Amino acid sequence: MTARMLLCIGCGQVRPLGVEQCPKCHGFESRQIDHEKNRLRSNVAIAQSVPMRAPGLRPAPRRKTGIVGLDRVLGGGIVHDAVTLVYGEPSIGKSTLLLQALAAMASPKCHCLYATGEEGEPQVRQAARRVGADRDDVYIVATRRLEDVLINADRRNAQVLVADSIQTFRSDTVPNSAGSVTQVKHVTEAFIAHAKRRLRPTAILLVGHVTGDGDVAGPKSVEHLVDVMVEFSGDRRGGLRFLQSPKNRHGAVGELAVMEMTAKGLIERSDTASAFLSPARVSRPGTVVFASADLARPIMVEIEARVDRTEALGEQADGTPILRRGALGILGIESSRIRMLLACLEQEASVSLSGRDIYLEAYCPAVPTVSDQASDLAVLAAIASASTHRAVPRDAVIFGSVSVSGRVRKVERARARMDAAYAGGFTRALIPAANVGDVPKGMVAHSIEHVSGLAAWLATLDLAHGG
Repeated sequence: MTARMLLCIGCGQVRPLGVEQCPKCHGFESRQIDHEKNRLRSNVAIAQSVPMRAPGLRPAPRRKTGIVGLDRVLGGGIVHDAVTLVYGEPSIGKSTLLLQALAAMASPKCHCLYATGEEGEPQVRQAARRVGADRDDVYIVATRRLEDVLINADRRNAQVLVADSIQTFRSDTVPNSAGSVTQVKHVTEAFIAHAKRRLRPTAILLVGHVTGDGDVAGPKSVEHLVDVMVEFSGDRRGGLRFLQSPKNRHGAVGELAVMEMTAKGLIERSDTASAFLSPARVSRPGTVVFASADLARPIMVEIEARVDRTEALGEQADGTPILRRGALGILGIESSRIRMLLACLEQEASVSLSGRDIYLEAYCPAVPTVSDQASDLAVLAAIASASTHRAVPRDAVIFGSVSVSGRVRKVERARARMDAAYAGGFTRALIPAANVGDVPKGMVAHSIEHVSGLAAWLATLDLAHGG
């Protein structure tokens, strides 16, 4: 016995006549078919299992976003059916970034839809005009209703969909308010089902906000549902913005893109490695530059140290001052090895640190906490420079791992570190002796095998600081 049923155009799910929305992908386009004992009288493709070694494996199709840095962070462009979560602090520029991407991707063969549940249509249109996204193949829908977004995506045959922002949308099928854990999870799953439709895949970019605690607004489970996560952050000490991807099912993580916000939108910075160094940086005691490999690409991190005498608590009977134990303050760098490094510097390099307050800061917004052990030598150089009042040249970069005995060990990716430093204008380097073979042409490197060589190197510097 046969019956008339509806077959979803997007995912192939069968549902009874009268049920307008597909319960699986939440799409609305369908066609009537004959259904007999759960068997379809149609040419619906059934997924087939194949051996792991089967030929014909092809990389997932990608679409260039037109923003070189964003494409690099995504792994070469946006995958045609991927769901990407772009998150950051409010007003950091997420909408500007995505509108610029839509402006570059849109064409008569690629319709794009911008669904806004947060800002009104006039505000988004104004921002789109500023970055050149006000064109006929970029559509906008201002609504907080999930079903409206999906219907418009189907009507416009949108191949790229932006939902701004995820916590503002709600579905009629879920009684909870927008932004609740249940609602956000349901909305995210609906967008994922819409993106993964076999017959009509859609690349979807979800916008998420970061809370005061630094977490993405909405349930943590959303982070595991999406294919890619892209963090869009800002430099609080300047006007720079940067992109990183902590999760990417379709590419590598750790890539970095640095951008600058202008009146006409975001412009990418080409000097990524040294983007966070001050252009007016001068040589002064206690300041060094470390070539960090915490990310996929080396980046220059400024490390500053300050060494002050502790205040005397009183005097002994013979007039000898009673000094309190020196304080140690650390910001922006992994602290577990610092005390060991201080002991090495004092015992192996004869740098007196008794009765001194020591303060360390490593500053790089893209690397909130430096964990690369190759920073050991840079940390010691900064402290020794501050203690001896000798400034390290501003065109010198330092890296090297230090053992408990004071031996300076070889580090990985030394050539990549020095190449990035040289491209950023650094012409000198202090490195482990085992990495001498990695020095690029045009750079002068001083190599040491032991921490004791650090004091000797500082003594040769002609940039002495008086006082």
